[in-house]
Amino acid sequence: NKSHSAAYGFLAYRTAWLSYYYPVEWAVACMTIDAMDGNAKDKINTTLNACKKRQIKVLAPDINKSNEGFSVEMLDKEKVIRYGLLGVSNVGSKVIQSLRKMVEIDGEFNSFENFLDRVFKNNDTLREIIGLNDKGKFANPFSKRNVEPLIKVGAFDSLEENRFKLLNQYADFRKDKGCEQLDETEYKLKYKLEYELEILGSYVSQHPLDDEKVFPYIDLDLVPDDKKVKVAGIFKDIDRCKSKNNKVYYKLTIELKDGKLVKVTVFDKL
Repeated sequence: NKSHSAAYGFLAYRTAWLSYYYPVEWAVACMTIDAMDGNAKDKINTTLNACKKRQIKVLAPDINKSNEGFSVEMLDKEKVIRYGLLGVSNVGSKVIQSLRKMVEIDGEFNSFENFLDRVFKNNDTLREIIGLNDKGKFANPFSKRNVEPLIKVGAFDSLEENRFKLLNQYADFRKDKGCEQLDETEYKLKYKLEYELEILGSYVSQHPLDDEKVFPYIDLDLVPDDKKVKVAGIFKDIDRCKSKNNKVYYKLTIELKDGKLVKVTVFDKL
């Protein structure tokens, strides 16, 4: 009915205006709401891909700087987005609020050792923040379940960039004998991005196709239907099919740099 369409029309204009004039703040608001709703991956990734197309820089989560939700920061006089900790798998509100309070009271974490000490050993501040549970015991919200994802998404990169080293360090600290030590000299960009994809569902700090000389980016939405273009992407899925004439062909799903999924048909001879 008219009242319904009028309301939707009004909202469409208002959100389009906000998105156009305040793109960074708008993206931050959208992703924060999605993270709070628990739709942390799919909807957040849709907004992240829109940010890539609009050339809005997104910074990885940071143990000292990230808030519960996504936030706006200034980098080289430019507005950028800092990834919110609520968008990291298994990192809940209690952990995030504890981190922010600890930084507020005792200052930023200056090393990974400092983090481990303040969270698990000399943790008087944390105990005061959390208090006792119903059974009169202190229940530390930090554990392997949330510390490892924080390492893998780069939350400690400002303290130590080698995530293999941090994972080894944490395993040693926990005296986790069943944990196989990683070869720290083998740590490469490949593993860094794999960790981000595993935990966040997308590449955040950078993308495997960021090198414009090797992988030139083309916005397919702007390409005329009759024009041939070369695109670079990452294979996500391959389906083997047969035609009515019993000929084999393949349906490939390729993800482009901006997150767009493209279907490509390749015949057996090729």
